[in-house]
Amino acid sequence: MKVLVTLGYFDDTGECALAEVDLARGDSRIARRFEPPSSLVVPDKGFTGATWTGAPRQSELVVCAFNALHRFDGQTLQLRGTLHQPDMNDLHAVCCDDGRLLVANTGLDAIDVYTIDGRYMGGYRSEPSWLLAERWAGRTPSRADHERMLAGGWDGAAIAFEDSAPLDRYYSTDGGLPIVRRKLRDYVHPNHVAVVGHQVLVTRLADRRVVDVNGFKEVLQAPAPPHDGELDGDRFWLTCVDGRVLSYAIDRAGVTSRVTTEVDASVQSGCYGWCRGLLVTEEHLVVGFTAIRRVPQYPWRHHPFEDTTTEVVVLDKRTLRLVTRVAIGPSDRHAKIFDIVRWE
Repeated sequence: MKVLVTLGYFDDTGECALAEVDLARGDSRIARRFEPPSSLVVPDKGFTGATWTGAPRQSELVVCAFNALHRFDGQTLQLRGTLHQPDMNDLHAVCCDDGRLLVANTGLDAIDVYTIDGRYMGGYRSEPSWLLAERWAGRTPSRADHERMLAGGWDGAAIAFEDSAPLDRYYSTDGGLPIVRRKLRDYVHPNHVAVVGHQVLVTRLADRRVVDVNGFKEVLQAPAPPHDGELDGDRFWLTCVDGRVLSYAIDRAGVTSRVTTEVDASVQSGCYGWCRGLLVTEEHLVVGFTAIRRVPQYPWRHHPFEDTTTEVVVLDKRTLRLVTRVAIGPSDRHAKIFDIVRWE
């Protein structure tokens, strides 16, 4: 079995890549390198979420970069088109459902919806327009102020906040950068979007929740910050960034909070890192890990950073035991895994 893994690099190039990983042979190669136009290059960023518009290899592959969606031929991986909007910021995931592309616009804490031909349809927001306009203009509320302003109330008082520019190097301090190249402070951090029946499920790193944004209802609270979510028959699988992988039962109403499987993929495989990237097959769980070289902005686990690696791990879905692990390099560029999709 072969899979495609979306990659970026922790360096100044902004280069994106698709890696072909042969799980049977235990090796990998770069199948496609991609350099965004200079106006869209963001250091430390690369490809993120990916989805097939139909059957794998028989349709087109849509891949997120920091500020655009790129469409590739399913056989040759030749670029077929780029969808860019001036409000795309830190795109994390894209899901194809019923002729729609649902995109996690993480920098703006939103889910945007497009037709496959690129027409904007609408979206799901987590903050009011006036606050988004303030952030667009370069003013940044603290997380506490952001929560306070969402609370609103009926006292008729004017809503205001003090500018609280991020000091962490994870975010941009230059408010003069165009928003498509600015690393914004996030408040919800939607990672992944999946459609299950009438539910539009979004994993949220900041508060560890999975929310159905179609009904604005919490579906479940994850044991650690969640990242990827994938439907698999009567189960919904979820990765947490600390290495835990869980499945949740589905009933007639949709995904529930009842855990049916839980495994610590790091303990089972001996591979530790920021856990991100999930593919569920009939027999296997294919999980991505990325080496950690600085303190993450969200909680991880107590483990030495120097012992973390960038690898694809395969577990037997029935026994939850390790099948194989494949290193993704080169280590000197500090490659990072984001998404995993079927290839062959």
